[in-house]
Amino acid sequence: MVDRARRVSLAITRAHRDAREAGYTREERIEDAAMPILLRRTSTGSGFTVGASGRDGVGGALKSVDLYAKMPRELAEGTYLGGVFSILLMFVFVSLFGMQLRALWTVGTRTDIAVDHSEDAKFQVNFKVELPALSCEWATVDVIDALGTRHFNISGESIYKHSMGASRYLGVEHASAGRESQREPEYGDTTDLDHYGNRRIAYEVTGATFERMIRAHKVLLVEFHAPWCSHCQRLAPIYEHAAELVRSELRRGKRARLAAALATVDCTIESNKDLCKEQHVQAFPTLRVYRAGSLHPVDLVKPAKKSTASEEAASKDLALVEPPQLQFEAYHGVRSAEDIAAYVLKALDQVQSVADAKAEASYDNEFSETNARAAAMKAAEMARAAKSLGGQIRTSGCIIDGSFRVNRVPGAFYVTPHSMGHNLNPDVINMTHTVKHLSFGKHVPGRPSYVPRNLRRVWNRVPKDLGGRFAAGDEATFYSEEPNTVHEHYLKIVSRTFESLEGQAVQLYEYTFNSNRFRLNPPLAADGDPDQHVDGPMIKFSYDVSPMSVVLKEVKKPLLDWILGMCALLGGVYTCAGLLETFLQSSVCAVKRRVGKIS
Repeated sequence: MVDRARRVSLAITRAHRDAREAGYTREERIEDAAMPILLRRTSTGSGFTVGASGRDGVGGALKSVDLYAKMPRELAEGTYLGGVFSILLMFVFVSLFGMQLRALWTVGTRTDIAVDHSEDAKFQVNFKVELPALSCEWATVDVIDALGTRHFNISGESIYKHSMGASRYLGVEHASAGRESQREPEYGDTTDLDHYGNRRIAYEVTGATFERMIRAHKVLLVEFHAPWCSHCQRLAPIYEHAAELVRSELRRGKRARLAAALATVDCTIESNKDLCKEQHVQAFPTLRVYRAGSLHPVDLVKPAKKSTASEEAASKDLALVEPPQLQFEAYHGVRSAEDIAAYVLKALDQVQSVADAKAEASYDNEFSETNARAAAMKAAEMARAAKSLGGQIRTSGCIIDGSFRVNRVPGAFYVTPHSMGHNLNPDVINMTHTVKHLSFGKHVPGRPSYVPRNLRRVWNRVPKDLGGRFAAGDEATFYSEEPNTVHEHYLKIVSRTFESLEGQAVQLYEYTFNSNRFRLNPPLAADGDPDQHVDGPMIKFSYDVSPMSVVLKEVKKPLLDWILGMCALLGGVYTCAGLLETFLQSSVCAVKRRVGKIS
């Protein structure tokens, strides 16, 4: 403080000396001395000079409005607290500048909601559903919408059906109305209905004799039927005629009578109901082949390890709603006596050829390998011949996978059991299912799909969680705990458009998913109008398209906004730090005065 006062006094003395040397009179010097002495900032910025205000003209006017006037360095005094705050302030400045710079380079998204003016009249539905208790023989896909569109058993190259849980690859088939089980059956006209209508040539098998009959024959064709089934009534005389043809051919070829035969099972008899359920007979008439004394269909579920009583009880409850997978061979060929008999005899030849190949392979001679190969080739040829007549390897479960296009209006698509040549067995129909995939649109995040070259860059930046609940790998199982159960799933679809910084856009679809199930009463009718088959046990996916669209745009922070924000941020931090430092410094000084540290 003493040094500061000394410097001010010397500055005033120097000013008086300069005035005296300039020739001022005593009166002028007195008048000048009476004028207030001001410390004013020089225009060169070299410091402060002492003098009267208003004598510099324009320069003085400009200096008078200087908002950034500074005190001379010799009059400024630093403090330890100010130094600490300055270091902290510089650290905060550098950190904030780095974060702001990162924010400038970061690409963000902005969500807008607008009315959907899409010009597409249709959009694509992609789905994959597993049906562990419904064979692909009966599973169909139907579509209905608010415009009156009604497509039953839709077909196309993009819908496939796989036999679920097969012990070997059974091939993939298109969901086409041309399949044998989904078209009007072809009946033969060579059978004398009056002659064979009252005859019983085929064996009548019950639950008690079923296993014994299978083991007794190399090939046994079994028809599971019901007396009320209209298709069974029409097939009955033809089937008896086929049984007689097989017997006659066996006698002509001098083969054993038990080499091949035809049998029937009435599934309405109380003692046979358990057998029909075990064999997963889901429609009438069902014709299945049991070969070489084996008990087809075979259980495809691996034997479980030893478990506790609670685990065994849980597994029994699960078996009620999701029965084990069975593999069987079914006949879906022409319903004529000649075709049925030919199919049984071809199957018998195949069984005999396989047995001959095994026997030849067991011999140790130079001809054994050649003979075994010839027998195997003959067995393969017989298998192809049997398949051409209508034989198919099936399982009791089905996987439906594919896509189809629907109108952009409220509607529904169904997975239902149906066959034009069979009557369904409502007591065995089980619509337990697992939704493996469900999405809408041509491009779906998380699902392999073709993306045009011009959209691949923006496609890589699309969030992978877009597309809906079952679009990115999530799945859920819905159980039918009793017969005649209907599952309803309601979906609210919202269009989403993702726009990149370059202006490229990809249209996606998201949806909400809600489910319900209930039991039909009365149960499914045995027969009726073809358009009424959707009124039985089924899986219904109802959808509604929202008129609003969500637009997700990529955005970057404008440079001007970044500069303004940076200035505001740095200025605010500097001001707040100065106020805090002043408050702390004043508090420290006040405390020192109180304790007598400062006079």
